[in-house]
Amino acid sequence: MNGLKTKRLVWTILFLGITLAAIVMEVVAGIFHPAGTIPWTEYLAQYVPWPIQLLAYVILAVWLPFHFWRHDHLRKAAHQRGFQAGHQRALEVSLKHWQRYGAPLLPGGPEPSQVLLLPHDDPNRGDVHY
Repeated sequence: MNGLKTKRLVWTILFLGITLAAIVMEVVAGIFHPAGTIPWTEYLAQYVPWPIQLLAYVILAVWLPFHFWRHDHLRKAAHQRGFQAGHQRALEVSLKHWQRYGAPLLPGGPEPSQVLLLPHDDPNRGDVHY
């Protein structure tokens, strides 16, 4: 494992660990509230004026869907690039095999000139691409 992957793994474990701890602490504080624990809700209600709370909730409600949509789109775009690169490489290997042996890579397979368009390759399938 190289340094970058190790750092990312450490960061991921630390980040998710802290997030899990915060969620567990909030649940415990809510369940055992009469015993002296205080959940975030009470701190917010007591120390943050309601107009600021409302503004923060609206900003979060607007930002969060766009944040997840953007990352979902980036994941789909990366998958599509990887699929296209893999498809192109498979066609190159098939063509080299045909040139070398004069036969398709798989028995009964198409000739290199017979490139099959898969549903993923159809430019008219109606998806929105950016």
